[in-house]
Amino acid sequence: MRAVLPCRYVAVMARLHINTFKVDAVMAIDWDGGMAAAAAAMLQQGGSSSGSALYLLASMYNHSCEPNVNVTFPGSNSTAVFTAARPISGGEQLFISYIDADQEVGMRQEYLAFVYGFRCRCVRCKEELAEAAKHMPPQLH
Repeated sequence: MRAVLPCRYVAVMARLHINTFKVDAVMAIDWDGGMAAAAAAMLQQGGSSSGSALYLLASMYNHSCEPNVNVTFPGSNSTAVFTAARPISGGEQLFISYIDADQEVGMRQEYLAFVYGFRCRCVRCKEELAEAAKHMPPQLH
């Protein structure tokens, strides 16, 4: 078996971190019976559990603080459901929000930079940042 280079490992783990969703499932799990019993409990019982899941299609969406697609997990089976947040034109790029978009622009920018490695440049952020700049003292521009 070939050895995994540390840089390759870090690159794969970073991609997984950026592209996974936190999934909370309502169910009780008895881990003492082994993985098969735990999986069966996940499908049959009530309680709570959480973890991360990688969804192929969802990992291809880019972020916007004003997304045109909402992601929900309505059942307790970890199924992701994507619905239009507004009418979407043919050929228009689809966006989801990676964060709580109800936060103020500075908090959103800092969180995205820290967790995802980018600062959002969506229309909403550009407008809110421009408005905030109008109220800054001139020496801070």
